[in-house]
Amino acid sequence: MNKKIRVLFAILSILIIAGCGNTKELSKDKTKTDDSKSTCSINNNGDYWINESMICPQFKDINSSGDRFFITNSGELYEYSDKKYSSTDNNCRKVETDVLFDKVVMNTIISKDGNFYSFHDGNLKKITNDEIEKGRGWYGIDQMEIKLYKTNNNIFYLFTKDLSGTETYVYVDNNNIYSVYYDYETNKISENLLYTLKNEEIINNITNGYITTNKGYYRYGVINQKECSEYADIKCEYGLVLVDTIDNCSNEIFYISNELIVTKKMVK
Repeated sequence: MNKKIRVLFAILSILIIAGCGNTKELSKDKTKTDDSKSTCSINNNGDYWINESMICPQFKDINSSGDRFFITNSGELYEYSDKKYSSTDNNCRKVETDVLFDKVVMNTIISKDGNFYSFHDGNLKKITNDEIEKGRGWYGIDQMEIKLYKTNNNIFYLFTKDLSGTETYVYVDNNNIYSVYYDYETNKISENLLYTLKNEEIINNITNGYITTNKGYYRYGVINQKECSEYADIKCEYGLVLVDTIDNCSNEIFYISNELIVTKKMVK
C-alpha cells in the first residue's frame, strides 16, 4: 500500500512540475506580448483618428494629404475612404486626371505648374483667379492660403487644436519656424518667429497639422496647458507642443497629418 502511495505521489509531482513549466512559458509569452504593445501616444490617444483597417499600397509613396485625398511624390492624386473601392479592392484609388500636383496646403492642392485646385466628393476643380478674389464662398476655396502661397511657396498649414477657428501658417528658414498672416484690410503679410530648433534638431517634414523632426512630432497649441486651464490670471501661451518622440513611434507611424495618420500596418 505504501509503495502504491509513493508511486502516486511521484506521478503527481511530475505533473505539478510539468504544469509549473508550462506556466512559466505562458508567463514568458505574456511578457513578450506586453512588451510589444505600442508606446506611441499618437497611436493610443483617442484624440487622433487612426483607422488601421484601411489598406492602401500608395500610402508608401505619400507626399502630402488633405481631407480624404493625398498626393504622391510623383504628383499623382488619390482619394481614400474607410470603405474599399471595387476597382482597386483596397481603400484608395487614383483620381483620373493628367494634372500632376506638387503640394497640399490645408485643402488647397497646388499643381506642378502653379495652378490651384480643390477636391471634394470625388470632384477635382480648378480654382480661377476670379474665384480666388471672391474668397471663401464654397468648399475648398481658401483665400488666405492661396494669397500666402503666392508670396511664399514654402508655407505650410498647422492645425491648431486648442484655438477654434484659428489658422496658423508657417515657413521654415534654417532652424527657425516663422508664422505668417495675411491681413485682408491692409493686403499686407506679417510674420513672427514662432520657434527655433535647438540641440541639433532638424525638421524632416511638415504636413497639415504636424511638424516632424529627427527627435519628435509637434503640433501648434498651448504650451502651458496646466497653468492656463487652472488659473484665471495666467494667459495661455502658444507654441510647438511635443506630441511624442521619434523613438517611441518610429516603428509604427509611417506618415502623419491632421487629416490622415498612416501606420506601417496600412501600407501593405
